[in-house]
Parts: sequence; C-alpha cells; structure tokens
Amino acid sequence: MKASEVTADGWWEATGPAAAFRLLPGVEGLPKGWLRLTIPAQGPRNASVVPGLKVDTGSGFQPLRVVLPRRLGDGSWTLMVHLPPNAVALSMSPPVAQGPFRLGMVQARPTNRPLVGARLALSLGQRWLQEPQQFRESAGSLQAAWRSRGRAGLRQALGQAMLGSGPVTAAPVISITDRYQQWIAEHEAAVPLAPSEPGRITVLIPVASAEAAGPPDPAQPAESALAATLASLQAQPGLHWDCRIGFAPGTETALAGLEPLLTPQITRQALETAERGAMLAALAAGAGGALLLVLDPGDQLTPEALATLASVPEADVIHGDEDRIAPSGRRSAPGLKPEWSPELLEAFNYFGRPTALRRDAVEATGGFTPGLGAGAEWDLHLRLTAAAARVARIARILCHRPAGTPGDRPAADGPAAAELRAVLAAHWQRQGIAATVTTQPDGTQRATWPIAAPPLVSVVIPNKDQPVLLEQCLRGLLEETRYPAIEIIVVDSGSSDPATLALYARLEAAGAIRVVPFLRPFNYSAACNAGAAVARGALLLFLNNDIAVTRPDWLEELVRYALRPGVGVVGTMLVYPDGQLQHAGVVIGMHLCGLLFRLAPEADWGPIGSPMVPRTVSAIMGACQMVRREVFAQAGGFDETLVMANSDVALCLAARAGGWRTAYTPFARLIHHEGASRGHRNPVEDLTRTAYDIRRFGYHADPYFHPALDADSNIPRLRVAGELGNAAALVRELRIHSAGMASPMPLDLANDAEVAEAVGLPASALFWPPVLPEAIGDRAAAARWCLTLLRRRQDLRRRFPDALSAGAEGAFARWLGREGGAQFGLSAEAVALVLEALGAGLSARARQAVLVQGGLAGDLVLAFLPPGRASLLGFLLRRDGLPLALEEIWWLALECAEDPARELLLSYRFNPGWQGLFPDGLTVFGQDRMAAWFRATYRSEGGWTDPAQWPVTLTPAEQIRLG
Repeated sequence: MKASEVTADGWWEATGPAAAFRLLPGVEGLPKGWLRLTIPAQGPRNASVVPGLKVDTGSGFQPLRVVLPRRLGDGSWTLMVHLPPNAVALSMSPPVAQGPFRLGMVQARPTNRPLVGARLALSLGQRWLQEPQQFRESAGSLQAAWRSRGRAGLRQALGQAMLGSGPVTAAPVISITDRYQQWIAEHEAAVPLAPSEPGRITVLIPVASAEAAGPPDPAQPAESALAATLASLQAQPGLHWDCRIGFAPGTETALAGLEPLLTPQITRQALETAERGAMLAALAAGAGGALLLVLDPGDQLTPEALATLASVPEADVIHGDEDRIAPSGRRSAPGLKPEWSPELLEAFNYFGRPTALRRDAVEATGGFTPGLGAGAEWDLHLRLTAAAARVARIARILCHRPAGTPGDRPAADGPAAAELRAVLAAHWQRQGIAATVTTQPDGTQRATWPIAAPPLVSVVIPNKDQPVLLEQCLRGLLEETRYPAIEIIVVDSGSSDPATLALYARLEAAGAIRVVPFLRPFNYSAACNAGAAVARGALLLFLNNDIAVTRPDWLEELVRYALRPGVGVVGTMLVYPDGQLQHAGVVIGMHLCGLLFRLAPEADWGPIGSPMVPRTVSAIMGACQMVRREVFAQAGGFDETLVMANSDVALCLAARAGGWRTAYTPFARLIHHEGASRGHRNPVEDLTRTAYDIRRFGYHADPYFHPALDADSNIPRLRVAGELGNAAALVRELRIHSAGMASPMPLDLANDAEVAEAVGLPASALFWPPVLPEAIGDRAAAARWCLTLLRRRQDLRRRFPDALSAGAEGAFARWLGREGGAQFGLSAEAVALVLEALGAGLSARARQAVLVQGGLAGDLVLAFLPPGRASLLGFLLRRDGLPLALEEIWWLALECAEDPARELLLSYRFNPGWQGLFPDGLTVFGQDRMAAWFRATYRSEGGWTDPAQWPVTLTPAEQIRLG
C-alpha cells in the first residue's frame, strides 16, 4: 500500500497483495462472535475482489474465513465473519486487486448463529439446485461422514459444505498416531548434551524369562528385545554409564549372539530367583553409579537419554516421557508426564520409563523390596516420595517401550494387578490407614477406607431464588448423601420468590439448613466468605445451587482427599445434565483458565491419561470446591475483588503459593447445570484480575499440563502445525486480558521516551517544537509554553501542585503574573496570554471526549488516574474525528496528575459499575471498602487511594441517605 500516494479526495492505490488496513474498533471495543460487515468501497469494477480479513488472537495475524460475500451495486461489500472470543485485532485487504480505490467507514453488526446457519443452508440449497451433479457427489460424502463419526461427523461435513463452494467432502480426521508422527517431525530434534561423569548411572536389567528377552516379532528373530535395549545403551555418548544384567535361572541363553554388544561396561549376573523384587534388589546391591535406572528387555533409550537424566542436579527421582515402538520402528502412544503429582502416583506408577533414582536415597529408604513382583518399582517410588524425595520431570521423550506390553497398568484380572493392589494397600498401611484397593478398568488402582472420625463439613451454598435448582441440590445433600457430619449454610442474596422463601422456612424449621442473609450487592466471592464466617466445620465445601448428587459416597470421597497430607483444596468430576464431561481440573493458560478434558470421552486414554484418574492440578472449578479451614484462612478467603468469576482459581493459586496442593478425584462425580443459576458471562474485570493473579503467583506455564500439548484444546492432544504450547498460550492470554490493569509504576509524563514507548506513537505526533517566550503570540502558543515549563520543571510542579487545576486565580498564575513572568522574560502581552490559557479550562473538551465517546470502561476505566495515563493519551491521540488540539490533550493529562484523589472520585461518579458495587462508596460508611477493593483490583497503592485524602463532596445529610 503506497500511503504516500493518497490523494486529496481520499483515494488509495493498492500496489500488491500484501497491502492491508488495520481496522480500529469503536469505543465499545472489538466485537466478537458472528458479525455482518458492510464495507463501503469504490474502485474499478473489473479489479474488484472480496476484501480479505485476518484476525490476531495474540500470536500474529491469521486468515479469517469470509462467509457469503456479496458485492452491491455501488461497489460496496457485505459479508459475514466469526471473530473468536480471544480476538485482539482485525486487518483487511483492499477491495481491489490492484489500482485506485476508496473506502468508507466499515460497519460491523452482530448477528446470531441460527440466522447465519439459515442463510448458509439456503445458499447451499440454491447451489445444489443449480448443480445437481455436485449434490450427488456430496450425498455420498455425507453418508460416509454419518457412518464414520455419527451426528458429529454429519454436522461437521454439512458445516464445511455451507462454508465452502465445492461438493461436500468428509473432513480428514488426523488419527492420534498420525498426529504423533507429525509432532515427531516438527518438534523432535537433537539437543546439546550436558557433560556427565563416568559411571554416573547404573542401568539395571532383570531378565526374568527367555521369552521376555526374546524376539518381539517372530518375523525378525535376529533382533531380540534384549539386543534392542543394549544397542540403545551403546548409542549413549560418553562413558557415563554401566549396566548390570540379572538372569533368572534358565535365561542365560538370551545372550546368544549378543557378544558384540557385551562391552566392559556391562556386567552379567546369574540370579537364583525369577521374582522381580528380589532380582532388582540383588542388582542394586552391587551398583556403583550415583543414579540407578531400571530397564526391561525391549526398552530403548533415545541417544541423549542418559546424559539428560544425569544432568539434573539435586533430585532424588528424575523421570522423562515415553512412548511405544513397534518392531517396524513406528512410534505411537506417547505418555507425557506432569510435574510431581502425588495423587497421580497413588493411582499408578506414572513415573514409568525412564526413571533415574539417586542411589543414596534408595539405600536410605531400604531399596527394592523382594516379594512384590510387578509392584517392586512402584513400591520404591511411593516410599521415596513419602520420605520427601525431590522429584524432577524432563518433558521430553527419552524411552521407547515395546508396543503391546502392559507397562504400569496391567489387566485388572491378572496377577500383576494383584501385586500392584498389595503395594498400594501397604503404602496406606504405613500411614496408619487400612485401605481397600480395587483395580479400575483402565488398569489404575483406587484406594478407599472408612473415615474413623469424620470431620464436620460445612457446605456453603450462595443462592438467590431458583427454588427448583436449590431444592434438588439440598435434597441431594439431605437425602442422597451418606456422610454423618454435615452442616448446610445457604447464603441468601435477597431472594423474593415465594417458593424459595417457603423452602427456606420449611428446612430451617426442621433444623436441616441455616439461612444467612447477604444484604450487599451480589458478589459470589463475598457471599461465600459470609457463609464461611459462620461455618463451624474443619472442612469447607463451597457448592453451587445447580449441583445434583449422583452417588451417596461422593462427599466421603472428597473428605478422604482433603485429609491427605499436603492437600488443601479438592474438586471432582462435573458433568452436564446430558452426561457430557464438563470439568476434570483447570489448566492455567488454556483460555486463561480452561477446563481440562471438557467434552472428552471419559474412558479414552490419551497423552496424559484420562479424566477417570485422580491427579494434582493447578486449580479446580468452584461449583464444588472443598477447602481445609486453615488453608482458607491462610489464603484470606475468596478474593472479593473477583465478583463473579475465577475466585475459585485464585484461591487454588493462593493455596499453592502457601505450600498446599489442589487435588482432583473423579470418584465424587456430580451433575452441574452450569449457567442455570447465573448465566455464562464472566465480567471483564474478573478476567483482568485473574490475569494479574497468574502473574503475581509466578506462573509461566501450568506445571501439570505438558508443553508438547495444544494449549487451546481442552481434550489433550499433541500440538502440530503452529498450535501453541502452554507457555506461549499463557503469554497470549495475559496480553489479551491485561486491559485496565495498573502498571507497576505510573507513566512519567515528563519523560518523552517513556511516553512515546507507552503510547506507541512517534515524537512528532506527541510533542510540539519548543515555544520561546518571544514566540508566544496566541493562546495556543501560551498553553504550549506553559505545559512545557511544567513538564520540564519538577521543582515547579512540587511548588505549585495545582498549577493547572487552580486556573487563573491560583498561586502558579499569580506567581507568573509577578516575578515568574519576569524571570522567564515574558512580555506583558505574553503573560496575559498565559493567564488567559490558565483560565480557559483547556482540559474540558478532552475530558468530555473521554466521557462521551470512550466512557470509563475497558482500557479507559482508569483514564483519569495515574495507572491509566498511557491509555488516556493513546485514546485521545489515536482517535480520528476528535477536534482536539495537542495542547488540550496534554492539559488534561497534566491536570489529572495534579490531584489523583479528586480524579478518583470523579471517575466513581461516571462509572456505573463501581457505583453498583459500592453505592455508598463516597460516604464514610462505604469509602474504606471501596478503597480496599480499588487497591486490590488495580494494584494502586498511592496515597490518593486513602479515603482520608479524598475531598469531601457530600453533605452529612447526603452521606446518611446514601449510607
């Protein structure tokens, strides 16, 4: 685009396909969802093209699909697009391929999805009527989509047909294995190897049977499983390992033909037993390495595996990721591990392969225990971690295990599963708990036990009306829950429905519930805190009123987890009324705070397991959130600056910062009618505050998610083709949701470079050339001279803190009229012009522009206050159509900086949101609460936030009336 060639009448010239405009939104911000765009345009008809649109969701501009484009008679275009919720910017290419054109103001009108669907369906039907052959071709594909993927496949195929122009084709579905091959090609590369000392790792290989060491594929008998393992060891660079192979009686023949692989680093040992625990104990007894690593015949290390494991300092357990490998060499089924997750380790030995153990720690805990069979390694891992071993994860595939072997989740009816059940029962017995262990269909283990002295659980339910939902929830607690120690506290936010009030009266009279009035404007966090304040239980359970109980032992399950050492918060599986999965934990960075496994098939085992397995998570959903009382107190309760959304997440983050874990269990499954009680919209301010909390607690990525996964997919899948990992997605989300947040330090209006960087405009658009005293010939020049003086002279700003606010009658004006003017060499005419500027109220039009055209919302919520200086300047300087002089904009900025306390009260008067939260915010009755909320929400700690510094604007009678 040759911007320099814009003519006086507004014509542009497109010089190539890369030309584009950035579309700046109006005062309401960038709209989202389905939009109908009208693009007024003029240009040569034979050069007309559909304007191309691109959207930026935080990671650069990407093409946006244009639907139903239509060129009107005057050259304008109408079309439909769908902007995702995380869209931050929109760009548009010219309406001509090349040559001159002219544009008008682009208009965007929201439209609803059913209307879009109806128009698309009508368009598709018309196309099929005109082209019967295309319909016949499409019919077969629609049938295939129905057979292969059911209703979802048919819906997807129809959707693609309506959005496209050709015949319907069933969308290609990338299989998990194919996606993994693509991921390998895109992400796996050689990594630099850290130096390691010789003998640092001792590899233990128990050979319990000739079959175990034999050929994995009868068609390739020369390539035995043991040979594959030894070959992968020989591929490790350097001499930083040794290997001890233990042979059960009758298995020595497994070495036949392997002599070339038996280097001096490999020691062979004939053992008198085939029992796995005893074999490992014997092999470890003679080990000399600082680290021990167990491999089975057929396990293949990647070339950098040992060096990578050995490079991790000060860890007792070091584990990496794994996958399965077929005899053909094709890899599948990646197993990606989280950071240290005690709950997951108590379900199965997720450390898997490869796991390096510090030999000193192993010996201190008694080493491998004979007699435990398949559970020998898991038993040692449980004992090590119970003894506070330091666990380190390497998020990289370091080992390939043979395809078809059961690994760490054997079949429930086999002897290996029985050995694992015994190991887990012994683990709980060491903690004084007699647990019953059952093997789940996926091969994981579940331990349950009766709670000897059930602690009192205080169930806190915020509510307003909704009698049907509430009665269902309370019936589940009172009649369908098997737990002996419950108190139910309903925090009522002004219910008026007669059925609700009758329900309260009936259950209170029966002593079943306690109703606590909550008379403040609705604030979910504050309502929960009000309930917690009167609760007596050692455990607090915050429950939505739209929860339905599905099993009698659900509360007992939550309590079992809450009483585990180190657990501070517990959540469970939540499903929609139709049975689809809603919640199995929260991932930080996934859509800011996303629901893990949402809509996933419950039994499907993916890269990080399934929603049917307990695990440690960063946060859980507050629709059912159990918290230890001491953890709740340590965190300061729910953050009341979060009015509606994400206070549950903030509590979990605060608990983790205090050293407590958040645990997820699937076994207390509940139904959640999400949105039935309060709707689905989350306040922008809550999202902004959540973004700040994530920064504040030091999150750069979610430790319980995996960097190899697509962070925008609730159902875990490997990321390919430019999909973002968790860390990159979190950066994007924090940027998207940073609007209205206070800067760590307010913008220094006297610093030209800082102002230019913050506002993002060149100096020529921000500042004027210096005005000498003798050049003051009109009021505008006088104003610019005065502003430059105050920006450059900090001593004068301190001496006259209200220089601009006080106007022509203030101390600064009087000083300039006397010695000040003479000091600067101002003529009498110049002094008069400066005094005229001081008395002209030069900030008024700029202030009015903010209030009328911008409104104190979104990016401008703090426009008149120190944290919002950059937003104020950016809005006024970038806003087309504002007839403001540069000196008017700067006059407002400096005037606001003179008295932030005054500007805070003015902002309150023009901010309906703040008034709704604190109707008495300017009175002695409510100003302290409002000030505390403001400081916490916008992280502003200046003295101007202290109500003692606020000017009195209400009479005593007004204060009493509002208070």
